[in-house]
Amino acid sequence: MQQRLAVFAAALVAACTTIPSEMPPIVDYNVLVETAEAEGEVSFAGVTMRGTARNTGVRSVFLARCGDVPLVLVERFENSAWHEEPAPDCTPSSATGPIQLASGATTAAERLLVIVGRYRRSVMVDTTSAMSTAVRVRSLRFDID
Repeated sequence: MQQRLAVFAAALVAACTTIPSEMPPIVDYNVLVETAEAEGEVSFAGVTMRGTARNTGVRSVFLARCGDVPLVLVERFENSAWHEEPAPDCTPSSATGPIQLASGATTAAERLLVIVGRYRRSVMVDTTSAMSTAVRVRSLRFDID
């Protein structure tokens, strides 16, 4: 039996504002994608956003891997449509396969965002390590001013 749960997110740093009127989509696998409040760092290169994925369900889930952390995908809203940003360069890791996230557990990763605009983050989640039925779980949108 698949459980359904809304995906919520908070996206806020000194350089960001949230759009609270957007309702999150309903997705499977009970994973909450958040962009950490007050953990973004602003530099000449852009804003480094620390994001988390938390398993709010009762069983383990699996997240696509990028080195030793989850693969965090970023989409930017431009010309009335969402466009995927290039995937990050993944550092080599001795670990293979997806990251297993136990019930109630949280994992984190960072991404550098270099262009002012509206964004949302996502991770690929599955209930099996094969990742053959993975779904993309997205955060709410957020702005970098």
